[in-house]
Amino acid sequence: MTDERLAYAKEEIHSRVQMSQLIEILTGSKLSRGKMLCPLHNEKTASFYVDDSKGVYYCQGCGAGGDAIDFTMRYSGMRFMDAITHINNQFSLGLVDSRISVASQNAIRLNKRKREDDKRLEVENKAIYDRLCLDYRITRAIVSNLEPMTTVWGDTLTRIAWLEFAMDKVM
Repeated sequence: MTDERLAYAKEEIHSRVQMSQLIEILTGSKLSRGKMLCPLHNEKTASFYVDDSKGVYYCQGCGAGGDAIDFTMRYSGMRFMDAITHINNQFSLGLVDSRISVASQNAIRLNKRKREDDKRLEVENKAIYDRLCLDYRITRAIVSNLEPMTTVWGDTLTRIAWLEFAMDKVM
């Protein structure tokens, strides 16, 4: 498999295969809130964690960690290409032998574009949030600086009003 096709295959697996589902299929065990007993070593307390959003697993007991391909290799004792083929067959990803179908390539491009758009949106939202925080701090500074003056201005306006009232009475 060429480097480009291999990159497509890895991208396809990472974008379409849910880590917890892969682990449950391979091991026959269910995850509970993203954790379970480690299938890679014997243990009595669950220390094997899966993060589907990042597509990774990690065991605090034995220190094993990685992605879907890595888990398949470790658990099943497969070589890299065999693990990719196994995942492809298990999840019907559309990899044809060492080639990737056009539909799969389009799906990969679409997923990549979506991730880029999500990242751009996240950056824009953070910029808006930072600007709102800055505006809030500036407004609070202005208000706290003007608060003592409100009493002075209030007293001054009251005196002026009384003076005008008194002048109207005198005249």
